[in-house]
Amino acid sequence: MRLHLAVAAALAAASLASPASAALLARQGGYYYDTVLDITWSPDTNFAKTFGLSDTGLVNQQTANYLAGLNLYFNEATNVLYTDWRLPTLGPDTDDFSPFLPGSNGRLPNGQGATGTGWGTPTDSGLYSELGWMYYANLGGLPRCEAVGDEPCEFNPNYGLPHLDGTYDTGPFANLKLDFYWTDHRAANANAYWAFTFADGNQNPRAPQNGQEGVAYVWLVHDGDVAAVPEPATWALLIGGFGMMGAALRRRPVVPA
Repeated sequence: MRLHLAVAAALAAASLASPASAALLARQGGYYYDTVLDITWSPDTNFAKTFGLSDTGLVNQQTANYLAGLNLYFNEATNVLYTDWRLPTLGPDTDDFSPFLPGSNGRLPNGQGATGTGWGTPTDSGLYSELGWMYYANLGGLPRCEAVGDEPCEFNPNYGLPHLDGTYDTGPFANLKLDFYWTDHRAANANAYWAFTFADGNQNPRAPQNGQEGVAYVWLVHDGDVAAVPEPATWALLIGGFGMMGAALRRRPVVPA
């Protein structure tokens, strides 16, 4: 749901452009727009802790989904209020989970494929994962288990986000945790929701263990480029449009009551 001023929203939408190459475009307030997935990433990579529902930020999937429904973003430049924030998604081919061949051919649901393998865009075949795309394509992460054709994957000693100097490079997301983050997708045969980890590029259902619920961190996204600021030319059109509207109103004849 969007609550907006129609004129400003229309002009803002007209000013958007999506380059063909993958990129994260910085937006006001620390938000980032992914030009390939056409989603906006929240600057807060530990939303449950920020909101005060967890001392660490680790929550179950139900709580994570609840938090998504509470998040709001108001773009002061366009006078648009954005609700409908959500957890990152994935699919298709993710209803079944096999723990025995992680990443074989980069296509199994636990998806420990080679860089870029199995982490396509929504129009690609194979496994689609927004968190996987962030890890592999945007941040340059490497898998713990590297795909080798149709055989079981091989251990990759250089797994993880780039860390040449010993410090892991999380890109523009300073508080990104090298741990699991929730998705909105349930694994049917595991009775649990999928989560993706930035520790090694793996994802699997976070099922209860030893009587304890599975927990993970919360990072929210919104469809489209919600934090964009109109270009100067767009603002000129907006101001000019308001001017013409005012002139038209002034010229309107007065009709006697």
